[in-house]
Amino acid sequence: MSLPLLRLAGISKRYPGVQALTDVSLDVPAGQLRAVIGPNGAGKSTLFGVISGEYPPEAGVVELDGKNITGWPPWKCVRLGMARAFQVAKVFPRMTVYDNVLAAVMARDGTSWQFWRLTSRVPGRKRVDGLLAETGLLSLAETPAAVLSQGDRKRLEIAIALALEPRLLLLDEPTAGMSPEETHATVELIRQLWRERGLTVMLTEHDMGVVFALAEEITVLHRGRILCTGSPEEIRGRQDVREVYLGDIEL
Repeated sequence: MSLPLLRLAGISKRYPGVQALTDVSLDVPAGQLRAVIGPNGAGKSTLFGVISGEYPPEAGVVELDGKNITGWPPWKCVRLGMARAFQVAKVFPRMTVYDNVLAAVMARDGTSWQFWRLTSRVPGRKRVDGLLAETGLLSLAETPAAVLSQGDRKRLEIAIALALEPRLLLLDEPTAGMSPEETHATVELIRQLWRERGLTVMLTEHDMGVVFALAEEITVLHRGRILCTGSPEEIRGRQDVREVYLGDIEL
């Protein structure tokens, strides 16, 4: 049996006065779209922070493609094939959509020092065009990031993440603050990228319509521990999940 792309074993993380994660273990197979859900304070963002190198765990091991990356800094995780998009999109607001993506492409290639040349000979420009087309942003290429809608800002952050050529894409609340139309478009974009690129995608999301539309498997966190993992159908049917999180949500 092949190794999972992502493996967590016994992850624990504590902040002053708060045990955020306790003995969290899970495997995410290559090519899977996994959702992590749970109530506020369950530890979802902390879990993503530990995976991506933002927070070192007190205990446990993080492996990516069989390599122990526990405590690695984020830039080193990126080099191994991981990218993360945050709940609040992290972009350069004064730069255009095009230049945001170009900066990411050049950072991935180690050619950032050439960025301010901004000539047609700067490496990576063709890849930028392809990424903007793939994420539906080509018509907004010269638009400053600061004036984008929430949906388009999220698309831009996803394009930036894709510029890093990840195998594992972490999406933290990808539809937060969006209109129903933007949410639908973002769901379709994530599904398209996952299928066409063969990505492994792990996402957190409070919109259960999004979760059940996308996820192949769902992990439920509660008070920093894994309550259960299962298919969307299994999660729908679990009384303990309804008691701690789903309540009377119609699924």
